[in-house]
Amino acid sequence: QIIMDLSVIICTFNRSSILEKTLQSFFDMDWDSVTCYELLVVDNHSGDNTKHIIQSFLQDHPNIIKYVYEEKTGLSHARNKGISQARGKIIAFADDDVDFDERWGQEILHTFSSYPDASCIGGKSKPIFAEGPPDWPKNIDVFYGDTGFGETTQYMEFPKYPFGLNMAFRKEVFSWVGVFNPKLGRCGNSLLSCEETELFYRINKHNLKTLYSHSIVLRHRIPAESTKPTWILDRCYWQGASEVVFD
Repeated sequence: QIIMDLSVIICTFNRSSILEKTLQSFFDMDWDSVTCYELLVVDNHSGDNTKHIIQSFLQDHPNIIKYVYEEKTGLSHARNKGISQARGKIIAFADDDVDFDERWGQEILHTFSSYPDASCIGGKSKPIFAEGPPDWPKNIDVFYGDTGFGETTQYMEFPKYPFGLNMAFRKEVFSWVGVFNPKLGRCGNSLLSCEETELFYRINKHNLKTLYSHSIVLRHRIPAESTKPTWILDRCYWQGASEVVFD
């Protein structure tokens, strides 16, 4: 089995129209000629034409992209399936609604090389609002994947941790601390979360170091419906429910 420098995992559920743009952005990235990488797209039991979209990229990039199917609904199940099939020494995660900076992949590898004591790394995510940011009384960019850590690379002390749309791990981390807990994380249409909180809680218990890097950049596309008060209130409700389950 070929050992890769980097495995990128994108999990998706019934968002084929969004996914296509994300995959195109991935293949528009710049890579060093010596880098060996793969992209695993985990179809989490979608009912739309997700498989067709992925297969259309497979025709042009058969040695890079891999279609992975996970029947059990839930983001944690999908991520764990990706981990089980990843061949990379580094495993990175991105969401299915992002645009990658052209050097995103190489910056992940460069950062791990520069910080050999870091077991996990989180990147910078910029929300891009389709119809402008929400009209809301205070800053809620955290709900849209913005860690708010700015332009300084720094170690993250729990309870601060990377967000799931832009995070990477040395593969052995999952052997040491385990994988994502399926009792947490998005499942179907629920907004249950905290699966990353729980994972980084265990990572912290193992005294593994986590780094934030401002140079690992992607843009998170936010549709207009996700800026409406009804969505924001729903998101807040599920955040509260998630934290109870985590506790």
